[in-house]
Amino acid sequence: KPSSVPTSAMVSGRQLELKSTVSMTCANLPQENLVLNAQLKLSSKPVSVVSVRHIVTCPSTESDCNRTQVVLELPNMYSPGAEKLSITWGSNTLSRITQGLEADLEFKPPCAIGYDRFCQDKRLIANFKLLESKPTIECSIDYCIDPAIILNPAVLDFLPKEGPVSGGTLVTVWLKDLPAFSPRDVAVQVTGS
Repeated sequence: KPSSVPTSAMVSGRQLELKSTVSMTCANLPQENLVLNAQLKLSSKPVSVVSVRHIVTCPSTESDCNRTQVVLELPNMYSPGAEKLSITWGSNTLSRITQGLEADLEFKPPCAIGYDRFCQDKRLIANFKLLESKPTIECSIDYCIDPAIILNPAVLDFLPKEGPVSGGTLVTVWLKDLPAFSPRDVAVQVTGS
């Protein structure tokens, strides 16, 4: 789950590269020395294995009762469309991967009308941090924030306080409440004498 995951999204002029997490419960994976590989088959993009947890382990005399939870992080996809998630596994005591499965995934744009419009219709703005950390295809008010709660940034300190007239001095600035989500959100301009 889920079988539908979001593509990347343009929000307030910013391209958000959304990477969804997919959790699946698999029956009868090897319980010891498990080697797991995953990729999107059609685009050949690798998929990161976040965790593998054996939920139920049964004696070797019983069949069809081992259950393993596999959590995967999908790569960012720019375009909507169908994909095949391919998972192969085996034991690291063997020299090759021995079994596999495929699951259908549908990449869809997050929030069909777009989070800019969805949030603006409610006099709110899109919550970039939440969209990046927990992407969803559903339009949800949880992904909007009130611009009134965004505090005004303030400079706490900077060092050094002086430098040569010729310039070239590296200045470190400590800020509070800067509404920036990545280094590309920050532009610095130094003026004065």
